[in-house]
Amino acid sequence: MVERERLVSEPEAAWKADTHGRLLEMSVFSRAEGQPVLVGTLSFQASRRGVRQGTFRYDRDWVGSGVAAPLFAAGLPLRRPTQSKPPFEVPLPFYDASPDGWGKALLRMAYPDVDLGAPEYIAASGNNRTGDLVFGPDGSGPAVYTPSTAMLDLPQDDDRLGDLIEAAEAVESGIATRSHLARLLQSGADIGGARPKARIMFDGRPCILKMKAADDGVDVQRLEAACLSVARSAGIETPWHTVVEVNGQSALIIERFDRDGEIRVPFTSAATVMEEPPSSYDNTGASYASVSVMARRAGILDCSRDLFRRLLLNCFLNNTDDHLHNHGFIRVGGQWKLSPVFDVVTQRRRALVLRPAKDVSAEANPTTALTAHTAFGIDRDEAQAIHDEVKMAAADFRDWLRHYGANDADISTASSLAPHAVAAETPSRSRNIIDDEPASPEP
Repeated sequence: MVERERLVSEPEAAWKADTHGRLLEMSVFSRAEGQPVLVGTLSFQASRRGVRQGTFRYDRDWVGSGVAAPLFAAGLPLRRPTQSKPPFEVPLPFYDASPDGWGKALLRMAYPDVDLGAPEYIAASGNNRTGDLVFGPDGSGPAVYTPSTAMLDLPQDDDRLGDLIEAAEAVESGIATRSHLARLLQSGADIGGARPKARIMFDGRPCILKMKAADDGVDVQRLEAACLSVARSAGIETPWHTVVEVNGQSALIIERFDRDGEIRVPFTSAATVMEEPPSSYDNTGASYASVSVMARRAGILDCSRDLFRRLLLNCFLNNTDDHLHNHGFIRVGGQWKLSPVFDVVTQRRRALVLRPAKDVSAEANPTTALTAHTAFGIDRDEAQAIHDEVKMAAADFRDWLRHYGANDADISTASSLAPHAVAAETPSRSRNIIDDEPASPEP
């Protein structure tokens, strides 16, 4: 069920590395048109501070092809080389193609004796990453960098959901074997976020499998499914999703929005558009309104109203894990636009990471957020209408939790964490939420 890519190991791959085994160069390919096309080269050299500095140069033939476009919505201009800024080893946009907490943890466990920096994380994390980019040792094609031969051969048969979940549980419990790590490296080493995940094919569609984490206090998979269904009902573009039970526990399956058959859809995070470092999760001065302004300046389709709607959704659901890496943009038909919503889950903290707008409180309160409408260029009447639509969808939050099989204790916990959604409920309102749910992924 896991999409397979060509695996090439040292020394066969001839990756250019220094005497310490640190990468000196890698080729960058785009698969936005299906087949990999060489678009540039990343090269690295040590700086005076001991941290490598990365430089990206677009391939001259590609630039002159007449179809070239910047690889990201911001931060990587087409006509000149781009260097990383200390302490970062690659130009900031490439962190959108890099693994995050979960993927990095897998790679560190797989290669405990290797000094992994940003270039190695990118090159070793597989070629099924978010977005359209793949990497290789030279211009001959994409390949996966394996910095040592310590790993067992990766399994070649289709991975079953139960096998992936068993492997993730072993990693979370600190008892993972080489076999566990090998299975997860093939399917999840390139995924962002801190929670256990794997990339799978489900019902013939490329999807992400989200699994239980060791410290979960509630069934996060069912909770996220309910939040995504509320988002869709609120008029927000949302991927198809479902909850399955495997090995006695729930797993959330979400269709990938960065895949369209053989086409890989380019992706840029809001962090890149805002020129924020990859470590800026909870520490940022950005707001929803400033993201909409910077996106427009970057040539992205106006997303002010969509971001305002998502702001209100996050307030109703108390999704306060709304940092810049949990907002993104995709390129469709040559035009960058706001991506479908992702990583929407009710949280325990009460303050948003992104303020609604400058000088507006970060409390996750839809009434407070509504006052920021002028910063989005939205008049009061339209803002109130958007608010009421989101409120109507949020009123079904607990019904969606029941629909996805959440138990009474988890529903009670979620209700206490999302008081504005519960307050939106109206006893006289009666409708079938199932009518709002697609039975299968849309073509």
